[in-house]
Amino acid sequence: MTETSDPGPAPASTGQGPVKKAWWKRWWVWLIAVIVVAGAFGAATEEKDKDAASPAPTGSVTTSTTPAPTTTTTTSSTAPTTTTTTPASSSSAAPTTSTTSSPSPTTTADQGAVLYKALKDNFGQTSWGMTITGVQVRNKSAFVRAQISHDDKETAEKVLRGAYNIVTTGTDYEDINFVVVEDGTGVVVVQKMVDR
Repeated sequence: MTETSDPGPAPASTGQGPVKKAWWKRWWVWLIAVIVVAGAFGAATEEKDKDAASPAPTGSVTTSTTPAPTTTTTTSSTAPTTTTTTPASSSSAAPTTSTTSSPSPTTTADQGAVLYKALKDNFGQTSWGMTITGVQVRNKSAFVRAQISHDDKETAEKVLRGAYNIVTTGTDYEDINFVVVEDGTGVVVVQKMVDR
């Protein structure tokens, strides 16, 4: 007599065929997840590109208040100060007032724009000049923004020397006391006090 081993109870037959994969193990689920993540990433970077592409202030401000009385104020560096009052439409008894005034020629917004233009005109074709993305003048300091890493001191020093030379030789920048170079995120990399 031969002894046979008992394999145990036979599996219950469910009549459903092979066992199905879990939904998260299917290839099309991962494809959909990749498409959703890529779309979210694209939307986030598109939003940043729109913010970066917005124009810098030019020193010209136009404000308009409506309905019946309309007041418009325009600031331009070349126009004289004028005030004009005209009657509103016949349905309204309130007059319309328009005021145009010119700021002092060396406002901080103008200084930043002029310094940025001077940097781009003089150094825009250099490897370090191409990294300059903007200039702001505030609190008697010129903040030069460059698209560099915070540890790229060599490029930051070149940007600093260029901006410093323009500030010390130009007559439009007499009230600037510091030149500060920031990286692309606004972190100060190098700075120098202006000696006159």
